Amino acid sequence: MESVLFIDVDGTLLDSQHHLRQRTVDVLSKVHGQGHHICICSGRCIDGMRHSVLSHLPFPVLASSLNGAYITDEDGSLVEEKAIIPDDAVKISSLLKAHGLRNLYFTGAGWGCDDPYEHEVESTTVKSEGLWLSLDEVISTRPVHKILSIDREGHDGHAFKEDAGRMLPGYSIVTSSPIFVEINAPGVSKGHAVEAVTRRLGLSISASIAIGDWDNDISMFRAAGMAVCMANGSPAAKAEADQVIGTNDEDGLAKWLEKDFLPINS
Repeated sequence: MESVLFIDVDGTLLDSQHHLRQRTVDVLSKVHGQGHHICICSGRCIDGMRHSVLSHLPFPVLASSLNGAYITDEDGSLVEEKAIIPDDAVKISSLLKAHGLRNLYFTGAGWGCDDPYEHEVESTTVKSEGLWLSLDEVISTRPVHKILSIDREGHDGHAFKEDAGRMLPGYSIVTSSPIFVEINAPGVSKGHAVEAVTRRLGLSISASIAIGDWDNDISMFRAAGMAVCMANGSPAAKAEADQVIGTNDEDGLAKWLEKDFLPINS
């Protein structure tokens, strides 16, 4: 049966060193070769996926980037996008400052920030040069599809998340690591991406499989026909999964595809 696999990037597709292992590439190539679709479903932007993921895959994939705020087809064309309302982005910027938090912002296929340390960390991780502008400067010139708060100093990102939720009811506000909180416009989630991409491919939702590791993957776990969580995942994500597999550092995804997916779906 033709299926579509929605695969998270960090903590799932990549190991802890942000590397895509050759074994994983080889197994995914077999999956694609048997007529199944792959949708890379990440909080990263497209530019942040090119070097570490997209350039290593020898077949076309769909991409749901920025938690589903920017979705592209297998030929790279834009399927749909949804940006944060500019006035609300201004409110988020003010709240970040009030809580003493750093941020990254994401606009279209790219990213940016004006903090030297965060700019260096992100550009080193994703091998993509981001904009060197403040969030306030960007809001006035281009659409912002996601804002990421960063709490490295222990200024209580949890309080920021709660305040943002009260200030922006209906917005998607999720944690993607112990120090990251991600904000997207209402209706944006990885779960929405599962529904939109599956519908675009003309497949039943039962033919979709979501594979991830953290809280921002829960919406796609709930939307997909089957949910698979990495052993290195968060407790909340594991609780929502139909199956928990090996870690991202022990080829958990590749091993599961070889053992449990390919033999049944070939």
